[in-house]
Amino acid sequence: MPENLKIKQRFKKATSLGDALKGLFENLGSSDKIYEFELARDWEKIVGKGIAQNSEPLQIKKGVLFLKVKNSVWRNQLSFLSAEIIERVNLAAKKELVKKIMFH
Repeated sequence: MPENLKIKQRFKKATSLGDALKGLFENLGSSDKIYEFELARDWEKIVGKGIAQNSEPLQIKKGVLFLKVKNSVWRNQLSFLSAEIIERVNLAAKKELVKKIMFH
């Protein structure tokens, strides 16, 4: 087999470092930690500036997103928006990651 054909076949199998790490963490049962990091990093993009300025994702555990909110007014507002927030988070994760939100 020609050398450049071998190289091309290797590159077809290559994945990004991020995808490789996600796969590793999923195999180890720790994939939620990767999603927690991505969620914190991309929070404003996912939920918008207004919500992001008044809330902070803390962790995801067993399908529950623990969300720190600025005050009780925002807790009340975000509880009304929880279905939309869950939908946006799951869309960003490309899987059903969050089923419920707990506010702190």
